[in-house]
Amino acid sequence: MTEGEQLKTSMGMTIVTEETLKTITGEFTKNPRKWGEYLERAKKRMVVEQPHLIKLLERIAGKFPKERHNELFEIAVATYSTLEQQANSNKMSSSFSVSSESKE
Repeated sequence: MTEGEQLKTSMGMTIVTEETLKTITGEFTKNPRKWGEYLERAKKRMVVEQPHLIKLLERIAGKFPKERHNELFEIAVATYSTLEQQANSNKMSSSFSVSSESKE
């Protein structure tokens, strides 16, 4: 991906880059407790910012045995927070590109 380029899916969702994935996995592999704290913060944002998505996830999880719910929610929150992280990275990259171009 070139500087300032933001890849999207055919439906307009941000595509997670290898760089973002390496950053996330590298940071949290070193400190698993930090991963849990990160997911808790993401979950709190999801509850506030995406209440309809939470309802959908609860309905889907309800189809599985209760003892699997934590695993399912961890996967969902990890996916959501990774997409958030990529969107944030794209936003920072985009504003950096604009700033760099305007100085030339």
